[in-house]
Formats: sequence, C-alpha cells, structure tokens
Amino acid sequence: MQFYDDEELQKLFKYLEYTDLTFKTAIYLLVLGGLRRGEALGLEYSHINFQEKTISIKQNLLNVRKKVFILIYLKLKIVLEQYHYQMYALS
Repeated sequence: MQFYDDEELQKLFKYLEYTDLTFKTAIYLLVLGGLRRGEALGLEYSHINFQEKTISIKQNLLNVRKKVFILIYLKLKIVLEQYHYQMYALS
C-alpha cells in the first residue's frame, strides 16, 4: 500500500483548487477521511449527519470482474472476510 507524503499532498490540494466541487469532495473524503474507494462509492446522503458532523460508513460498493458492481452492507462484508480467512487458515 502506498501513501502520499506531505509534499505530494500539498501538490494534490493545490490541484484541487481548480477542480469542480464534486471531484474535490470525493478526493477529500478519500484522503482526509481515510475512506476506501468502495466505501466512498457506497455513501448515501442519509449516511451524513450534519448536526453531529459525522459520516457513517454503512455499505461498500464492490467491483467484481471489472464490470459488475455489488452494493453490500459492511456487516455482511465482515462476515464474508472472516469466512474467507477461516477457509485459508484451514487449507
């Protein structure tokens, strides 16, 4: 996994000054919020609490075979990951 260093982040934020609000918001969520791509794509308006200034990550959008997208809830994702790890641990 690669991370941006401070200099790279400054360049990215400078570039974002000239982009549209939608793109800028998505990048800020990913970079500053620590969201993964699927978590950001799975966000819905109802997941944002403006009074408490919070965003709840409740679902994830998965890309399967680069053509099919599946929206799953995070609880199901956790169960599937646990099953996956248990299967590999047994083999």
